[in-house]
Amino acid sequence: MASITFDWKPNERALHGFLRARLSEILHEMGPTIVGEPADLESHFDTTRYQSTHNTGGAIMGADPATSTVDTTMRMWEAENVWVVGGSAFPQSAGTGPTATICALAYRASDAIRAHLSSA
Repeated sequence: MASITFDWKPNERALHGFLRARLSEILHEMGPTIVGEPADLESHFDTTRYQSTHNTGGAIMGADPATSTVDTTMRMWEAENVWVVGGSAFPQSAGTGPTATICALAYRASDAIRAHLSSA
């Protein structure tokens, strides 16, 4: 079974600290009656807190095995019987949630799996 570990690195912490300070300045300058201070990062990344962040990447989809992990049916280039479906196929997040695109790719993958199994 594969395991991927993600945790905040110094660059993410520095970027978060910088943006947190600027956001706080902007909020206070706007003069609202109530200002909630932006939260600091937890000591470690916790998926239960970030369930809607749509983490992506790791098995990029593409047309060239030299620059991607899966083909356009989500099938791994190096393993003919392995499909990887999910946000891992995207090199980065789009401006909105990727759920509909992931579902469409899952349908495409299921068609490819069915074709693979029927030709075996």
